[in-house]
Amino acid sequence: MKSFFLPPSAEPVDFELREIRGRPARVRTTGRMARLGEGLRLEVHAEDSDMLDLLATRSDPGADAFLYEEDCLQVATASPGSATPADFLLINAQGSRKGTAAAEAWRAEVRRGDFGWTITLFLPIPPGVPCLGLSLHRFFRGIHGEVQALVETIPHPLDLSQFTPVVLVAGPEGKALPETYRRSAEQAREEALRDQLAACRARMSRARGTGGPRACLDTARKRALERSEQPWAGPWNENYFQLALIDLWELDHDRRWLNLALGRMEQTWRARSDQVGREDSLWKRKLPTWYFPQDDSFAMTLMSGVMLDPIARFLRVIHETPEMGDFRDRTRAWLPAARQVVETHDPEWVELPDGSGTYLEPYPKGPRRVYPSGGSRITPFNRALWLAMPMLHLGRVLNDTEYVRRVTRMAQHFKSHCETLENGSLAWEYLPSTYPADGEDISHAHCQLLFSELCCTEGIVFTEGDLRKMALTLEKNVFRYDDVPCETVRGANPGLHLAVGAWGSLCRFDPRLFPKIVAVVETLMAEGKFNFSTEGWGVRILTLMEKARRLFSDHE
Repeated sequence: MKSFFLPPSAEPVDFELREIRGRPARVRTTGRMARLGEGLRLEVHAEDSDMLDLLATRSDPGADAFLYEEDCLQVATASPGSATPADFLLINAQGSRKGTAAAEAWRAEVRRGDFGWTITLFLPIPPGVPCLGLSLHRFFRGIHGEVQALVETIPHPLDLSQFTPVVLVAGPEGKALPETYRRSAEQAREEALRDQLAACRARMSRARGTGGPRACLDTARKRALERSEQPWAGPWNENYFQLALIDLWELDHDRRWLNLALGRMEQTWRARSDQVGREDSLWKRKLPTWYFPQDDSFAMTLMSGVMLDPIARFLRVIHETPEMGDFRDRTRAWLPAARQVVETHDPEWVELPDGSGTYLEPYPKGPRRVYPSGGSRITPFNRALWLAMPMLHLGRVLNDTEYVRRVTRMAQHFKSHCETLENGSLAWEYLPSTYPADGEDISHAHCQLLFSELCCTEGIVFTEGDLRKMALTLEKNVFRYDDVPCETVRGANPGLHLAVGAWGSLCRFDPRLFPKIVAVVETLMAEGKFNFSTEGWGVRILTLMEKARRLFSDHE
């Protein structure tokens, strides 16, 4: 591995970044690092033959959380023996920056020319540090282009053991420092991980001795009845609860669950923005959809899909169940109303050159396309697929081939951005991108899992083989540390994450995983920090787990 030797009076060192996937870089990124007394001068020249396509906006320091989606540099430093970076900075070709307080204060010089841009940073050397770890990434064309780095490592999460050691002292001592730095970083990472896992296992051990509630159907029923006494709660809380009520009907065929769902869905329709007189800030008119309560901005496929999903699923259940004529009579007006919700986003639909398709959403960093003002981007996967699921249910009820065609194209789009890892598992990111980071988090990703399972059942794009790969994602990535689940589909950030309960259906391929999921959820129930009686997400976790228990039992 490369090391830089920059003791006092040393000559500057030159370097060139490489594309992190090992492919030839489309543009060159070169740099020079020099010692300046008790500091370092880092100069990076980023070539760009088409500066008209430069994506770099001006923002106040620390104000832009999405600089990594622009043409920018990511710089991080680490001291020996650290488990986390000492300082971290994103800075673009306009000088906009976001990072730690110390890094935001680094002196910087930015120059732009006809064929690229140059950023020069002045990094202070911490007192008494003989060797400093350096990580440097360039995002060319943001996340939709390529990522270059000093070494072939992903930009997040950062592996400190792969940082380039910058040796700051001379003589024999300095020669041994690169290896010493790497060993200390590995040891610090292992110790931090060991402590993190031990803390999680201690929590699970304490929970087992409390005699707390069990993740079972009786608990799901009890929590659902408690939740039903809560008022209609708006997005997320309400849609998860309504989905849980339909789950309960599927589990025990008690019509009271559908009656409860029906009344709450009628409130959902009354809360639609055109019913309450709310105007869309982008289109400047009332649209037949829903909005986040705390956000009065623009209509999103995410919110339309989230609120419509339980309604569409309910409509399909009563459409396919002959004895539910009374429900069909009461909900007859829902079908044209549901069409209105979907049609709200018709102007945002795009068909892609590879034959797939998806939706756009407003985004200030993207190019102008369909909106009356501002830019756009392709929606993150969960935002499109939340709308895709109710579209598929409605397509079957209405015999609407266009809905099914769009869902098929969205399935193709998502699958084309999935990656089969060396261990056979399937991984993907939050945003459509050719470059890996830590992977989509398992909470957002449960949407993609449910969508893939629905498509597989309907014979659309996804197959049983794809679901088996997702089961390997659960086994080898999410549970890479045996009994403590990770937060992302690539296996980062272990902890007791409630969302793992939504992955239980995959246990039909590996029933050994189910007790691990149960232990995590029951620990969180015993601790009582998440209220399963008031949060629809908690009730839905319990019903999904019960459905999963029956599913994998049927496969045994």
